[in-house]
Amino acid sequence: KKAAPKNGRRQPPARKKRQLTEAMAATPGAGGNSDPEDASAFLTRTNFKSIVEWLTAEAILNRPEDPMTYVRDLCDMKLCERGAEAYAADHATKYVQSCYSEAASLADEDGRIYGKVVRAPKGVGGAKAEKMRLKAERLERLLKAAGDIQRSITPREACAKVVQVACDLLNADRASIFTAQDPEFKGGPRVLMLRVADDSNLPTIRVPFGVGIAGTVADTGDVCNIHDAYTDPRFDPRADKESGYKTQNILCAPIRDHTNKIVGVIQVINKNTGPFTDDDEDVLAVLSTLAAA
Repeated sequence: KKAAPKNGRRQPPARKKRQLTEAMAATPGAGGNSDPEDASAFLTRTNFKSIVEWLTAEAILNRPEDPMTYVRDLCDMKLCERGAEAYAADHATKYVQSCYSEAASLADEDGRIYGKVVRAPKGVGGAKAEKMRLKAERLERLLKAAGDIQRSITPREACAKVVQVACDLLNADRASIFTAQDPEFKGGPRVLMLRVADDSNLPTIRVPFGVGIAGTVADTGDVCNIHDAYTDPRFDPRADKESGYKTQNILCAPIRDHTNKIVGVIQVINKNTGPFTDDDEDVLAVLSTLAAA
């Protein structure tokens, strides 16, 4: 039998956890310094944020079915390449740069990105080559934006960057993010609240689930790609009438958390070069994931 504590009582789990944390903090670091290293100092010294950016970029680029095994194999590959060389902070920076530089060579003749096993065919020219170039360029911009968004200090700052990137990458006039709010009373409807918009002069907007384009997306979880807003019966033109602004086309996608629950929507309107495309939907899907992080 285990000896009972002297005071006859077992230590609560919270106390044990605190003691363990204090013991770990007092453990000398790799450099032999007995003082615990500050978290921010560790992140800076190891360039750890670049490691996260690199792994995120590789995952977005290759879309692995099992991200865990993919990251494991990717790290194993880099460790084998490194050999006996000690880790240096600039390694992570080189990994990120290498990932971005590879993006331009990963599109097929239709401009689709499938991963490192697919290479752009040689001898493709004309309109197809230009389409591939634009696809790869936008992918690289998206990857860089993803790293910038993940380095945001607050969720609101991250969402503001997502809105800015959405307008830029999709060549759209406006974008906004709505967050889902719980019912005000038992049995009441869930509503969307405008959280971030590129137009800071917009008033507070509440949209019930199932109402309008944003409410429909929040209710069904389906992406809405509307080429002509005024021909869609779900579109509510009242905001246009009040502001004098005319909505022409809309792309709206759900924002889901790690449990797949809808926690908001992201909406982009008025693409400057015509209706939104299937490729635009893919870009917005990535941005909606970043908005939920």
